[in-house]
Amino acid sequence: PRVELVIQDGRAFLEDQSGSNYDLVIVDVTGSSGPGEPLFTEEFYNLVMVRLTPDGLMVSQIEPPGLDSDVFMGTINRQRDVFGPDRVFCYLAFLTTFTPGMVSFSLASKSGLDPVRDFKGIRIRARRQFGVILHRPGGQCL
Repeated sequence: PRVELVIQDGRAFLEDQSGSNYDLVIVDVTGSSGPGEPLFTEEFYNLVMVRLTPDGLMVSQIEPPGLDSDVFMGTINRQRDVFGPDRVFCYLAFLTTFTPGMVSFSLASKSGLDPVRDFKGIRIRARRQFGVILHRPGGQCL
């Protein structure tokens, strides 16, 4: 199969998969405290980096900056420490189904794929349909 969906403890799964590599790792966590806390650490991001293929991507839901800007920037900075400052991109989206209204995501690229330069068609469609705001690396995420 081209896609295998695994639903379980993500960190434990990646730790058990030595020798395996993935094109995409999606981290969808409810928050950076409690059970999700191990998925917001530099150690976890290093583990993801090792398990990605050369052009692999990690997409992660992170704390909205309006809820806790220190957690938001801390998460982005840890990802940048692992992937590189020019390989982590911030996204903000407003969803009426999410209580605070704003959600935030990051895209981390192992090879340096740039979502503005390399995924222009995808970005334009997403912006039109979902109101996604993209921030370039090196600039402020807030």
